[in-house]
Amino acid sequence: MSLELYIDGGWIASAATEWIEVLDPATGKSLADVPAGDAADVDRAVRAARRAFPDWAATAPPERAAFVSRLADELARTLHGLCR
Repeated sequence: MSLELYIDGGWIASAATEWIEVLDPATGKSLADVPAGDAADVDRAVRAARRAFPDWAATAPPERAAFVSRLADELARTLHGLCR
């Protein structure tokens, strides 16, 4: 399985051409290939974070907490698939 980078609310191809194989530490089996990423990818992610920050900072703490809780629920729901 090959994965892309999640930047600015979407999955995108890395600017890098190298990939890193992710291995299951228990079995040594290959789980996925992920983009190594490069400086251009980091720059895109930082620009996206800077654009998003004012809205996030203006969001009331209870609303932020609810969002983080929903994110945790979604991660828990998909954890098995993420760990395969």
